[in-house]
Amino acid sequence: DLEDLVALYLQAEKRWYVVPSTVKRSTPFTEFVLRNSDGQRAYLQVKSGETHVDSLTEVPADVDRLFLFDLDRGNQDMANPKIERIDPTKLEAFARTNKSLLPAYMQGLGSGE
Repeated sequence: DLEDLVALYLQAEKRWYVVPSTVKRSTPFTEFVLRNSDGQRAYLQVKSGETHVDSLTEVPADVDRLFLFDLDRGNQDMANPKIERIDPTKLEAFARTNKSLLPAYMQGLGSGE
């Protein structure tokens, strides 16, 4: 569920688009590959729970950006400028204000359901 929500956010808010064939690829480093209109390439990592990812400092050379989302609001910004954390509060605000973009199973987000 988090992967879907983050993917929608990156596409609608950041204009990074999911490459569908990469969603099924099973790699430990990324959920899927994204591209922007400038042809840059990005990876996404989504961590659920209290995962600490502060040790992540390297990004593959063929990747221009690594988007990182985790639920631990205590995690700090990354030292590597290629790594961009997705703020959980921004993702929640996106879900609340863009319910029409969400799949049916996410329609109740933020409504107490």
